[in-house]
Amino acid sequence: MTNVDLLIFGSGSLTRSLVMALAGHQQESPTVMLAGRNEAALSSIAFLGRVRAAALGCAISISLVACDYSKASLEQLFAQVRPRIVLMLASMQSPWDMRPRWRRLVQATGYSLTIPLQTILAESVFRMAQLQHPHAILINGCYPDIVNHVLLKRGIKLDGGIGNVAILASVLQTFYPNRALRLIAHHAHIAAMISGTWEGVALPHIWLDNLRVPEDRFGKILRSISLPSDRSLNAVTGSTAVPMLEALAGRSSSWHGHAPGVHGLVGGYPVFADSTGLHLDIPHELSLDEAIALNREYCRCDGLVIQDDTYRLAKTADEIKCATGVQLPHAILEWKANGLEDQVGRLISLRLALNVETG
Repeated sequence: MTNVDLLIFGSGSLTRSLVMALAGHQQESPTVMLAGRNEAALSSIAFLGRVRAAALGCAISISLVACDYSKASLEQLFAQVRPRIVLMLASMQSPWDMRPRWRRLVQATGYSLTIPLQTILAESVFRMAQLQHPHAILINGCYPDIVNHVLLKRGIKLDGGIGNVAILASVLQTFYPNRALRLIAHHAHIAAMISGTWEGVALPHIWLDNLRVPEDRFGKILRSISLPSDRSLNAVTGSTAVPMLEALAGRSSSWHGHAPGVHGLVGGYPVFADSTGLHLDIPHELSLDEAIALNREYCRCDGLVIQDDTYRLAKTADEIKCATGVQLPHAILEWKANGLEDQVGRLISLRLALNVETG
């Protein structure tokens, strides 16, 4: 059996950005295996990663394996590979590749409409990983702020995710360098900085050097920031993930930062990472229940209301139809975690219908 530090699923731009970031580190990088359906793309990413490492005088070990996400394919892969960390970066809906009518619908309802499409492949991968390698650390990069909660309700407990709150922390660190930063934040805040629209979006909670920062000190800063609305943002996501993954792989000492979807919780939190996994590092003045409540409210700003294992779009069918001309059935407006597969089918059919109408 082959042992690897980091088994990455996916062959898209986020995988490429992450590998490029790993290839630029001077210390010994984690051993990496790439898995996915597009072998040509995997080969290109691996080659460019090795070239970048060589150009910078670094070293990186990258191998690759084909996997089509079927049960048989995953069973065979995990029978041959023992990963320390499993990182999922593949989904059935890229945030960057959408046809016009489908994009308008997603923008009008909130990205949370796509949760089932972000979840279904991740479940297949993590369920098999959990079965064959129960001590592996499980990290999700596909909308982890909410997807990890859905997976928890379906019996899969992930360690956490990458991106979103970590991106926001890096943005704020440029304004508050050399300060100990902690924040409770959500994908909704990244979406606001991409769209430039903060109406109805509550500001994150921020602490500097263990002191809560009043909103009037940073609100204007956040509202002035514009993040790219294309896959170039993945360059930041990949870079923010590297120190956390190195700590989880035991290639560096413990790391303090931020991560979304920690242990299946909604939204993003301060954490520290070491070779045993991700651990919450919430400010003492805030209880875990209070932090969760904040992120559930941020989740509503992202277009979703969560009640136990039920997920309901925050906007009504009439509001969505008025904005997009699309009449959504109740089954799409509200669904339960145990109905994931059916909801995936409904969304794929709806997306196809809208894309056909686009021409």
